[in-house]
Amino acid sequence: MDEEPMIGSWYETEEGEVFAVLAVDRASGLIDIRYLNGKVDQFDREAWAGLDLNAIEPLEEWRASMDDFFRERGK
Repeated sequence: MDEEPMIGSWYETEEGEVFAVLAVDRASGLIDIRYLNGKVDQFDREAWAGLDLNAIEPLEEWRASMDDFFRERGK
């Protein structure tokens, strides 16, 4: 994916997995994500660049829980 990951942005993989970007560490190049099932994962810049992703609108049922997550982390 050529697009820079943005905290709070949502993406869908070509396999249909949906996730939100939780954090982007520019110093280490790591991108933290959270899938709909709650699993948290991480990509490095190289892996991110190789992903075939579609940016999507936030899912309504997850918006509140993600807002709470970011509020708790002080973002």
